[in-house]
Amino acid sequence: MSNKLKLFYTTSKERFEPIIDKLDIAILILYGLFVFEAFLRSTTFEINWHPYYHMSLKAILILLVFGKSLLKFMDNIPLYMLLGFCSVGFLLAYLQGNHGILLELILFTIAFVDIDFDKVITVFTITIGISLFIVILGSQTNILNNLIYTSEQRSTRISFGIHYPTNFASYVFYLCSSWLFIRKMNISYTEITTMYVLSYIILRFCDAQTSTICLILLLSFTLVFKILTNFNKEKKDSYKAISFLLMSIFPFSSIFSILFTNIFSYDLKWIVNLDNFLSNRFSIGKITINNFDVKLWGQHIEMEGNGGYSLPWYNYNTINKSGYNFIDSSYLSILFRYGLFVFICVMVLFTLTSFVARKHNDYITLIIIAIIAIHSIMEHHLLDFNYNPFMFLLVSSYYVKHINKHKIKKSSIKESEKALLKEGQT
Repeated sequence: MSNKLKLFYTTSKERFEPIIDKLDIAILILYGLFVFEAFLRSTTFEINWHPYYHMSLKAILILLVFGKSLLKFMDNIPLYMLLGFCSVGFLLAYLQGNHGILLELILFTIAFVDIDFDKVITVFTITIGISLFIVILGSQTNILNNLIYTSEQRSTRISFGIHYPTNFASYVFYLCSSWLFIRKMNISYTEITTMYVLSYIILRFCDAQTSTICLILLLSFTLVFKILTNFNKEKKDSYKAISFLLMSIFPFSSIFSILFTNIFSYDLKWIVNLDNFLSNRFSIGKITINNFDVKLWGQHIEMEGNGGYSLPWYNYNTINKSGYNFIDSSYLSILFRYGLFVFICVMVLFTLTSFVARKHNDYITLIIIAIIAIHSIMEHHLLDFNYNPFMFLLVSSYYVKHINKHKIKKSSIKESEKALLKEGQT
């Protein structure tokens, strides 16, 4: 029976290709709609969403994923089996804590199999870029609420139409990362300078230190690699030590965040000083560790932060009664809210992405993933696909192209060596 099924798929492959292409286009359009909706929900737009709108989008996505998987399953059975196994874990975590984002993440991960990641990142960049521009414009022309936060400890912080200034800064950081990925080493010094200016703007008006530092690191590493590559085009393998360090940052960042939060104590002066430098990430995270246990499939934890407190529909009294309870670190948030299974899957996914990027000398991707890892110590957007599109990189056809190029280059070198050997023998 299995042989007959393989024969059917083999003979029908050419007929399936046009259907798969149309499904891929539909998936990319749907991805844009999901990103756009999630973005709008993070702004001060007052939108009365129809209760069936999001449910309808999700139902269409499930149908598209099911249809594409049926047509593509035989092309890559091990990958689909692995994704099927992960889907069960994500589904259990979704049901345990009612985290709708987990269902959408695993569905898009399966949907993006063999889709050119350049198309995915282009859809994301256009959607967020245009939306962010409109929101900034609306906030400066009094069409939208432009929330301004003041405190004795920090300077005045402007959110530019987003619920919170650090969220606005995170959009700028991920948008610049996406643009850098699209342009790669072809990015001009003018573009890099423009992004340096953006880093100053988010520091000056949002006082968003994490996104500012991470954006400066991202651009500085890119600048160094760009200069070195221009001067040393034939010796790209000479950066192995630096690339290994960049590849190690993701697992190191997760260990650093969880370990230091766990050992935090007001009796240890050095860690209190470090905690103050990192805007109390350890002390706030310690509250989560003290109040909740790590569970395999996660749990529901009510997240209550400061964002949006001046909005007319925001109940600030409720927040005051229950107190601040927001897990800022992506690593702690994933581990405690989504569970150990999802945490392990995410760590393996991003570490493997870094490994593959290093193997194929894709330094820009390696830099981006490394800086996102640092950003995630302080910010909670690692699995928010309206911020971070890079979680879908590994399953897309992006690295398939890299691997094919690598194989072609290797085979052409071998052929030339054989030809030279024959010539020498003659």
